[in-house]
Amino acid sequence: MSKKILNLFVCILLLLPAFSVIGSSDQFNNEIQKNDIKSINSNLTIALKPMLFFLGVKIIIKNNGKETLNGINWVFNTTGGILIRGGEGSGLKDKIMPNRRAVIRLLPIPLLKKSSPVGIGRVEIEATAEASNGEFVRTTTEAFVIGRKTVFFKDQGNTAKYKVTFNSNWSKETHPDDFPNNPHFSGLIGASHNEKIRFWGNGELASSGIKNMAETGSKSPLDKEINRAIIQRKAFKLLSGDGIASSPGSVELIFKVSERFPLVSLVSMIAPSPDWFVGVDSLNLFENDSFIKEKTVVLYAYDSGTDSGTNYTSPDEPTVPPVPIYLIDTSPFLYNNSIVPVGTFTFTKIL
Repeated sequence: MSKKILNLFVCILLLLPAFSVIGSSDQFNNEIQKNDIKSINSNLTIALKPMLFFLGVKIIIKNNGKETLNGINWVFNTTGGILIRGGEGSGLKDKIMPNRRAVIRLLPIPLLKKSSPVGIGRVEIEATAEASNGEFVRTTTEAFVIGRKTVFFKDQGNTAKYKVTFNSNWSKETHPDDFPNNPHFSGLIGASHNEKIRFWGNGELASSGIKNMAETGSKSPLDKEINRAIIQRKAFKLLSGDGIASSPGSVELIFKVSERFPLVSLVSMIAPSPDWFVGVDSLNLFENDSFIKEKTVVLYAYDSGTDSGTNYTSPDEPTVPPVPIYLIDTSPFLYNNSIVPVGTFTFTKIL
């Protein structure tokens, strides 16, 4: 192909509009959930092979569906990001794109012959960022590329998929003292994370998120605390699932961890109660260089230290100042001089 023809071909490509998905191709039909692979807390590099052409990048900041470029101070972790790097001959300068919880899609645009090893694709990056007003917003970056291959690397090590089964045996038979009507547990909320953060712990003061979860069963603002940790490269995945509508009962939740984010913290409110809950704190699912196959944790009742009520239906009585979280070793969870558990979390590796 002569230089003139090649230049003409490139010019035509540069005039192409923004493409949507109009087909599928084994070579370019890739969809990667950033939270589901191992790259959330290290730079994800999109490496363009030699002889690829970079056609442009667009950054859109959206807030509640509206493009917002002014009026809010956006907070990004400038030490991380998606690095779009051009290989030799690609004509692409390195460019850092801020990203958290990104979705990477390479979308096929079958303009060339099916048998051709060359294709055109769009890389779309959706990221979560925190604004100065406390809202979490979505940012999108797009890059149009033409070439033989797009390579993704620099990840977070191997990942594993787990199922946690929450079995509750909390009942009038196991806990006869003043057992309440409508016994239930709030929706599961937690995170897979690393050792750089602890969302709750025995002997630690409860965060606003843990306080609200323990007193009302709400997942907010604990979910915001977890999302903030994801942005800060301390957490990998937000875990959110159903509760148990009537105890005894059970519920399951599927989630992922990685080698670099092997810890799991997960909680649920005991309801009704002043501020009581069950949970696991920084449970390690990666031991001896491998993911564990199964682990069962016996669940006992904890007091978040934020309400001074002494029975299931005590009126609100805020504890001022709050006291550290502690294991409840008195009635109604003490029976025959023994602390009685309310259930179990069983973590089972499924993939």
